[in-house]
Amino acid sequence: MENIMKKILLFLCLSAFSLSNAVEKFEIEYKELQKNIEEKLEENYTTIGMREALEEEYNELDKLLNKYYRELIGILSDEEQVELRESQRKWIEFRDKEYEFYGSYYSAMGGSMWGVIYNESANAIMLERIRNLVKLINYREPM
Repeated sequence: MENIMKKILLFLCLSAFSLSNAVEKFEIEYKELQKNIEEKLEENYTTIGMREALEEEYNELDKLLNKYYRELIGILSDEEQVELRESQRKWIEFRDKEYEFYGSYYSAMGGSMWGVIYNESANAIMLERIRNLVKLINYREPM
């Protein structure tokens, strides 16, 4: 019995180690993106500069979203691919509704900084989705 427990523990440890590959890869990419955005902000820390930097970050996050979505699709069964496509369509609907709400909410507040906060909120939604896709990839990566 003790031998079986040791094997299970070893398996769990190895699984946890292998599960970090896609997450680590994404986090390295994201840190590089953050570094680039910070450099842009150092050049122009006005409200316009902040919005431009955050919009650039959004565009880069969108590329990462598409990259990891395609990667996940590539490792799923046909049935799972159908489910992921439907999930992604529903997530896009959710995302767009969130953006619509944030837009009306922040514009009612008045002032240019609310535009920056809107951009940060939009980026946070994208980042959360990417991280969820990356976690799903991790669960399928070979050990």
